[in-house]
Amino acid sequence: MSCSSRRTGKTSVVLHLKEIAQARCVFINLEKCNHPRLWIKAMVKALRGIQDNTWLKTLKTAGDFLERLDSEVVNLKEADWNDAADRLMDGLGHLREPVWFLLDEFPTMVDLIARKHGADEADAAVRWLRGCLQENTDSPVRFLLTGSIGLDVDSLG
Repeated sequence: MSCSSRRTGKTSVVLHLKEIAQARCVFINLEKCNHPRLWIKAMVKALRGIQDNTWLKTLKTAGDFLERLDSEVVNLKEADWNDAADRLMDGLGHLREPVWFLLDEFPTMVDLIARKHGADEADAAVRWLRGCLQENTDSPVRFLLTGSIGLDVDSLG
């Protein structure tokens, strides 16, 4: 996770990485996501925005799990976000296509979740991501988290 003070150019660096990376990258600004459900919706929406022909062909061959998940997350209830998040990661893992999630303002999102829904919900979001990273080491999916300092990550997850 890249954290530093405000106005140091983190977002510019991440956007440049998106342009030069050899993987499919989706940039998501999380500063308005105040629940993990909104984070998952943003991830699905960003993936649906990839218009690379190879990606679209791969999705079609795999039965376009994103289309099914997209229709599911439209009406996703707050309590069901974890299952949808797991299905997203499982589907991406089966594609075997490199995808990088460039998640900007991650600490802000976690703080918003904690303030609106409590520390337990914020903790659940951080634990879900940690679990993804620890359990799926062979997955082609990667996460780059950026944001400004101020989040006490030791007290979460």
